[in-house]
Amino acid sequence: MSKHNLFLTSVSILTILAIVLLVKEVHQERTIREPYTDMEQFDEAFVQEQEDKAVYSAEKALYDYTIDFIKNHEGYVAEPYQCAANKWTIGYGHRTYGHESYKHLTEVEAEALLRTDFDVRLDIVMEKYPELSFHQQIALAHFAFCCGVGAMEKMYADTSIDDIDNWIHILGKPNSFLIMIRKFETDIYNNNPFGHDN
Repeated sequence: MSKHNLFLTSVSILTILAIVLLVKEVHQERTIREPYTDMEQFDEAFVQEQEDKAVYSAEKALYDYTIDFIKNHEGYVAEPYQCAANKWTIGYGHRTYGHESYKHLTEVEAEALLRTDFDVRLDIVMEKYPELSFHQQIALAHFAFCCGVGAMEKMYADTSIDDIDNWIHILGKPNSFLIMIRKFETDIYNNNPFGHDN
């Protein structure tokens, strides 16, 4: 290597190092928070942080509660079977499609698939109804999981759940199992997630 090329290589390395150090310094400036000098500011920040944690904790608890409720009412089946609607199903109520070839699912795999299925419905609800509270979105996502997104949109056409009891019938007769499911969704929507009477 010539002296000229060696000089250019050294300059390039030094330039890269300088950029890395600059980026690191800027990043540190952005991420390091200056200490509070006022106790009132500190107290406000602390309270806000605890409130944010509480909201996240409550939402996670409600999400997990809903997943457990689905697991309970769907039941775990390790191998493919045909449900009451003659759809091939596996795990916790996962309807299989042509591109899927599940032969056996462990309970851990089935729950992971369930969470993915539920998240798809929840994402649709959140995008379509961003103005709703989280517990209301969870309720609609559960309805969509059970009855389909199209049915959910039809039921919620007037932005209320007043028509939810139209989905409690089998062959024209009220079904106790569906009544329980709709009550769960109504309780969640009305912010009474654990089904206790006020």
